[in-house]
Amino acid sequence: MLKRIMASSLALLMTSAAVAACGESSDNGPAVTTAAQDEAVTEAETESEYSAFASEYLKFDEPNVPDTKYGGRKFNIIRPGDKEPPQEETGDVVDDATYLSQRLVEEKLEVDIDYTMVPSIVDIQPALKKAVMAGDSSYDIAVNHCIEGIPNILKDRLVHDWNHIPNVNFDQPYWNQSLNSTLSVKGILPIACGNYFISSPMCIFFNKQIQKDYGIEDLYGAVNEGVWTLDRFVADAKLVSSDLNGDGVYGVEDLYGFIGMSDYQFMGFLAGCNQFVVEKDDEDFPTVAVDNEKTFNIFTKLHDLIYGTNSAKVWAYGTDQSTWVKFTDNHALFEIEGGLGTAQSYRSMETDFGIIPCPKYDENQEEYMSFELGSFLMVPVTAADTALCGTVCELLCAESRRNVMPVYVDKMLVSKAARDNESESMIYLILDSIVYDFGVNLGQYNALSYVLGFSLKVDTSDFASYVSKQLKSANKHYSKVYDYYLGYQDMY
Repeated sequence: MLKRIMASSLALLMTSAAVAACGESSDNGPAVTTAAQDEAVTEAETESEYSAFASEYLKFDEPNVPDTKYGGRKFNIIRPGDKEPPQEETGDVVDDATYLSQRLVEEKLEVDIDYTMVPSIVDIQPALKKAVMAGDSSYDIAVNHCIEGIPNILKDRLVHDWNHIPNVNFDQPYWNQSLNSTLSVKGILPIACGNYFISSPMCIFFNKQIQKDYGIEDLYGAVNEGVWTLDRFVADAKLVSSDLNGDGVYGVEDLYGFIGMSDYQFMGFLAGCNQFVVEKDDEDFPTVAVDNEKTFNIFTKLHDLIYGTNSAKVWAYGTDQSTWVKFTDNHALFEIEGGLGTAQSYRSMETDFGIIPCPKYDENQEEYMSFELGSFLMVPVTAADTALCGTVCELLCAESRRNVMPVYVDKMLVSKAARDNESESMIYLILDSIVYDFGVNLGQYNALSYVLGFSLKVDTSDFASYVSKQLKSANKHYSKVYDYYLGYQDMY
């Protein structure tokens, strides 16, 4: 029996400004409004800047999919992890919005979406290969993180090219536009990403009290004026440092202008400066592109901040956490973290914090860019009904953008830190500026896929030597991935 949409789920979501905005926007089709909803949404909420931002984010054409009913057919998604998406209300607004979105799709199509959960990201590729070898059509959609198994999935052609999946419109904003061009080869696109996933692109957190104490100029204004650059970031960070415990050694108890884990997080700086690990030529052939003056300049500016001053402290992945500096304890002006979603874990901070994108390279760069290291949607080649696969993914992405993403943003703004319109506008700016990098997202964790973080976690100024030593093996890897894509040319 199909699981029904719970009335209380609807009531809960109707009280959010996100759903209020959805009801007001004619671009989303007929408004879903009730007297109860009108009473729940106050005049202040309706007229707030938040509603304006959310309304703009929610402007998209309704998905154009067949009105086919499937009579309760099971639709299975294989995913890594020990916790499947919520199958009932939990009281968490994001969980409940996710639950509602899935129920709406199930109701529309008369399908029952369920999940096969495997222990970790290393288990998806073997599970898919086993199914394909056996001609097993159990899986309709596969999900996996980009850092594990994707090249081998493409090598064995375990999944379809999305161009051969009906009922999908990648021009819609609930599909990531950057991925379509960056991670395709000659138009072949076996992997996709959309608002089915809750995006968490790289960004910068800043402590508003420290900003005020040190006379740091308006950071939100710098972003809006297009002058939030790498030079501005470094200059501001250098203004802040203090040996708070007076022991003459800068450690975890002291104050810094910038802190962070020097690993994949630092790729936010590289992509933010419109520099990518890999660039493709006219034939879409991918080649490592970090052996240049621009990347060296980015490295040098950050290296000088980290190792030439007392204003920054970084640490490597896997090190003792007792050696990490805590942003939540007011020990840094800036922090680069694992993504935008980290804001949810900072909501208990007593001190206000803000959120801004990673800086641009210079003022000549037109747009901010926010790097995403996330998961992909794939259609197994043994899926029984590719038209249904396309329809379900199209609707899940649309409903998630409509229902989940604005609630997700709102949850990040629950702390007093985000009781300002600037924080909300920055979050939507970051979400709308997501980019991918062939070199990172398909790098399978090679020595250059996290080149900036790997080279800055220790005090070495020999960046050029580090890159040159890795070029041959890295380019060999990307050449193989290119060939894996070309294998799809004979598939259909």
